[in-house]
Amino acid sequence: MDRPCPTSPKRFRPLWRRVALLTTLVAALSGASAPGASAALPPQGLYESCAPRGGSDLCPSRLRKIASGGFTRVLNYGAWGGDLRGLEEYIAEAERLGIQLIWPLNHPDWRNGGDLIRRYPGLAADCGCSDRTGFIQFVTSVVRHRGATWGWYIGDEVPLDQVEAVRALSALIRGLDPAHPQLYIAHENSGTRGRNLEPFAGLADLVGADFYPVGMGDTVEVVGELSASVQSLASRNGRQSAFVLQSFSWAAYPQFTMPDPRWPTRDEMQRMRDLALQHAQPGLILWYSMQDLERADDPALRWSNLVSAAFAPEPPPLPPPPSVDTNGTTEAPPARESCLQRVRGSARTGAARRAALRSCYAQNRCRARYAGRARSACLARARCRAKAGRSARSSCLARARARLR
Repeated sequence: MDRPCPTSPKRFRPLWRRVALLTTLVAALSGASAPGASAALPPQGLYESCAPRGGSDLCPSRLRKIASGGFTRVLNYGAWGGDLRGLEEYIAEAERLGIQLIWPLNHPDWRNGGDLIRRYPGLAADCGCSDRTGFIQFVTSVVRHRGATWGWYIGDEVPLDQVEAVRALSALIRGLDPAHPQLYIAHENSGTRGRNLEPFAGLADLVGADFYPVGMGDTVEVVGELSASVQSLASRNGRQSAFVLQSFSWAAYPQFTMPDPRWPTRDEMQRMRDLALQHAQPGLILWYSMQDLERADDPALRWSNLVSAAFAPEPPPLPPPPSVDTNGTTEAPPARESCLQRVRGSARTGAARRAALRSCYAQNRCRARYAGRARSACLARARCRAKAGRSARSSCLARARARLR
């Protein structure tokens, strides 16, 4: 199992609206059940860590549980950890259930020239290959033509100095399997706001981030702002966005000291999902993780909470953004008069008055949309809009970022 990093326990515009009906029909024909699935939601899935071994029903049985909750995607860190027979049985069960598998290439050995033969001895023995190149060709040939294959996970919270290694891995896999998409996930939090994803945002077909605020001292409301940042990066690079949301307790990772390690509630999980849907257009939502749910204090309760939150009705869209009047002033109707009165009472004129109005309206939107640390960050940026001149605004924003780190 991948080791947690200190900020995380793991290391199309959406096509889903157009294919949701087809996906539901395929799942029904294959015998899968999706009790809470909604055609309005993007595909959802789970991280997992289970090594498929021939003759063992452990990993296939967990696929059945995942499918019973309505999830249709699985990213199994342990997929290569068993043997060929187990892998084939695992794929066959996924195909029967209508689940698509995201194949993990996130371990550093995949991108840094590591010894894959030694890392995956069971599968390597069935491969009969003698080097990493042969092993990579073998595993791609086993899975690329299977109906359960979604695509490839080319990176998981990779250090920023390894961008070129991920780029090379992506190109290698693209050459071996050009037909399936690739996924990259960075870790973001209220202090990074997309900076970890940015260098990798053009390398995969779906790019996104994981956010795990519950227990870290952050409010779940930060997911809204972070989702907007990720969506902006994905859109600028012509990619779809993807999000990994929290369904685990930080108490399962005692090596990290968190102020309030606990399980997210059902309402908190739904709120995180809703914020991602309202602030972005995700092509995929994954939850971390199945292995944590299986070893939970109350597995049945934690599983029920997740399924209920993940497949709750789609949230209402956010109000449309404020319009811009003929003077270039951003209008926020509910608070427009109060802002006008405030600015009229000052000595500002011309461009300075317009900047103050924009700042006032932006601050009102921050108060309406966010809470806690996310609201503080939004307000700090909004206040900077009142500064006259680009240089003054830039200096203000730099000071605001420094205070919020």
